[in-house]
Amino acid sequence: MGQSIIAIMPEILMTFFAIGLLVIDLVASDEKKSGIAYFGIAFILITLLLTIPVSGFKVVGFDGMLVWDSYAYAFFVVFSIAFIL
Repeated sequence: MGQSIIAIMPEILMTFFAIGLLVIDLVASDEKKSGIAYFGIAFILITLLLTIPVSGFKVVGFDGMLVWDSYAYAFFVVFSIAFIL
């Protein structure tokens, strides 16, 4: 079970952070909303940097249903760039 949680940790982090940003956005004043956007972009970039795979790195979770390797990381980068835009 521990390996399965590690395999989906980037998605879990981004989901909880996105929920937190939505809550902060609801209570923030209009002047501070641009700062929230920059904070969100910074967190996506930090998550990308923390999840850079090492050569030959492969995490298999949920009995082989989820694989986190360099191919999966390439898609993670593409979708993260789309989130930023």
